[in-house]
Amino acid sequence: GVWVLEPGAAGTGRGAAASMALAGRPFLEELVGGAAAVWAPAPRPLAIGPRTGLVLTVHDRSWEERPADFTPYERLWHRVARPRALAGRADRVLFDTVAVRDDVVAAWGLALERTRIAPPGVAAPASGPAPPLPDGVREPFLLWVGALEPRKAPGVLAEAFARARADGLRAQLVVVGAGRLAGVLTGPGIHALGPADDATLAALLPRALAVVAPSHGEGYGLAPLEGLAHGVPAIVSDL
Repeated sequence: GVWVLEPGAAGTGRGAAASMALAGRPFLEELVGGAAAVWAPAPRPLAIGPRTGLVLTVHDRSWEERPADFTPYERLWHRVARPRALAGRADRVLFDTVAVRDDVVAAWGLALERTRIAPPGVAAPASGPAPPLPDGVREPFLLWVGALEPRKAPGVLAEAFARARADGLRAQLVVVGAGRLAGVLTGPGIHALGPADDATLAALLPRALAVVAPSHGEGYGLAPLEGLAHGVPAIVSDL
């Protein structure tokens, strides 16, 4: 069978995983009673026996390209995970996009024939009327969905939105997400909802003027694609 490495699985907590990777034992397949292959949906500390297949998904190289965007703990986590070595060990390396695949192949020297493209895609919008908008949200509005972290550039959006309001924009900016830079996207016209469930997003996405994503780097850009599925345009940085 194939075993999917999910957060919280037996013996795969962060401390246990780091110890496993540093010591090289026990092998992950031993902890789960045997597996012919393991799929890791993202690089993380692992120890896998030589006879067990490994499929690894790599979404981007953000920790290499912009290390200052990550906390010391996050940088240490990636050093222990050794994503390059993990990709070199994998039988197949999956990527969301051709652009990321080509970048990683060039940077890490991977054999192209061991790679595959597996875009996540988005669910089709539900039929019928959209749910009511959350309290305090009024049309028209721009919509941000994502982690409030340096790579997502919330400061760029805050400055752009302030300039647009100074030039006469009257639309709100609705912010869905959480993170250590949550305090950056505050101010006149900005309505922060925090994390939101699927029903709230289903209410917001079809009514937005646009989904905004000014990120410094994106492996895929799921939020803009979700907006496009509802016929809503995206305002994105030039990547």
